[in-house]
Amino acid sequence: MNQQNIQEGPLRKEDTIDIKKFIFKIIANWYWFIFTISIAVFSAYLINRYTDPVYTVKGTMIVQDKDNTLSGGVESILEEQGIFRRTRKKVVENEIAILKSYSLSRRAIEESPEFHISYFAEGRIRTVESYKTNTYIIEPDTSFPNKVESPVYVKFTSENECIISTDNDSKKTKVKLGEWFENIDFRFKVLPNDTIKPNGNSNIKTFFIIRDINKLTNAYRSKITLTTTDKKSTIVEISSNGMVAKKEVDFINKLMNVYVNKGLEEKNMIALNTIYFIDEQLNDITDSLNYTENKLMSFRQANKLVDISQEGSMLYQKVERVQNEKALLDMKNKYFNYLLQYISKEQDFSDVMAPSVVDIND
Repeated sequence: MNQQNIQEGPLRKEDTIDIKKFIFKIIANWYWFIFTISIAVFSAYLINRYTDPVYTVKGTMIVQDKDNTLSGGVESILEEQGIFRRTRKKVVENEIAILKSYSLSRRAIEESPEFHISYFAEGRIRTVESYKTNTYIIEPDTSFPNKVESPVYVKFTSENECIISTDNDSKKTKVKLGEWFENIDFRFKVLPNDTIKPNGNSNIKTFFIIRDINKLTNAYRSKITLTTTDKKSTIVEISSNGMVAKKEVDFINKLMNVYVNKGLEEKNMIALNTIYFIDEQLNDITDSLNYTENKLMSFRQANKLVDISQEGSMLYQKVERVQNEKALLDMKNKYFNYLLQYISKEQDFSDVMAPSVVDIND
């Protein structure tokens, strides 16, 4: 036992730490700790101050299940019990593809004039986009082929006057607000912003860029992310990210509005095409009835017939029934020819009249 105690004694002595000695070493090198902490805090300040922030905004919308508008609540109960399965996932995926389509994004941007021109303010270290906070508004001449994706610099010398310069033209032109500026690449007016007045003799260097709609559409399409919140729901979450949060919010809201309006326009177009098709058929039937009635009256007058026998009446009813069937077949035949014209012309099928209008269920 004594031998064991002698062997364990030195191990305990080696395991002990001299805390006082460790603290004295830290105090002796205090300036290194203060220096490194100061560098870390200053670096964090520079990063937070001059790095462009990226904001992520999200929006949600309900996708209508068009294939289940007439099913009612029984089908939903059967689906919950696992007895019946609808193609809800397929419907949502199809609508997600439409939401991320080029045509929908382009229409959203085309209907947002504030996206067509981007305004910027140059700082000492970074350049910041001014979205709806710029001190002036550019009114380009739409009949002139203005150069896109090229900066035009604007510097105010007073509240009613500014100096304009471009990268391709070293000449600086002084113009008054409301006057046309024109060179080989641009033609536009600089108008005052009613909400924000320009600062006279400002040292802030500002510029604007007339955007290429095609490139801008592709840029926003690549940023859009669409996901479903639940496998059993038709709620789609739309998210986008950018350096101007307000601009991303406006784009998502506009995209959802365009999507809803597009659906309403398609329904209205189908209804109008259906009415137009029915009107054409009614005109044909009216002409046919008028022709038949005139022919019958001529036959009666020529043969001096006032009344016909019972057998003749039955024959007349059979002929009338056959003519009605023939008219229905002619209507279906016209509808098939109507579809063939669409197929041959390779047109958009979004406004095609529904076949159920002419009693075609296949």
